[in-house]
Amino acid sequence: MYLSEKLVTLKRMHANLTIELVTSPHDVRISQREADLFLGFFKPTASNLDVRKLGSFNLHLYASPEYLTRKGMPRDKAALQDHVFVGYIADLIQLDAVRWLDEAIKTPDFSFYSSSMLSQMFSAAAGGGIVMLPSFARAQRFGLHPILPNDVQVTREIWLSCHHYLQRLPRIRAVVSFLTQAIELDHPVWNAGASMNESRPF
Repeated sequence: MYLSEKLVTLKRMHANLTIELVTSPHDVRISQREADLFLGFFKPTASNLDVRKLGSFNLHLYASPEYLTRKGMPRDKAALQDHVFVGYIADLIQLDAVRWLDEAIKTPDFSFYSSSMLSQMFSAAAGGGIVMLPSFARAQRFGLHPILPNDVQVTREIWLSCHHYLQRLPRIRAVVSFLTQAIELDHPVWNAGASMNESRPF
């Protein structure tokens, strides 16, 4: 969602650039050239990659007004045990980084599963249950209300990686420069000092 909107601006800046955005709950093996660039929630470890941390973002719980009218607003984290949730299909998750709901509540009672975050959001918007979404999803656009925003908060880092042999190509440098500026502005790293130490510039 966030990238789809941002890449429209990138295309306007570089009319001859062809952009293909692939989303996946699985690890894209950029070291084996399955993609030119990889933007993910964890730091890749392959030796033939250049990697940098671009930013970080929070995730929060959300629910629709209809759901909250039926089930009530949770008073605290303990009260979440009395509610139902929308989340990922556990058997299809290959990246621990997207198991974010596990950090908020143990053994949640699920009413709906999907491998798509969009499907989860729309299910929650229809009253299907409480969902955990990243801040960049802007869930309020779909009528969802934050649940216990000060008590339940999960954070993820944003990492960008590129194969050594591609980093000097003009098209790659253009995309890297654009994404770096956009994400550093919209989702700055919480600990800037740690970011500089852990990053290697392209």
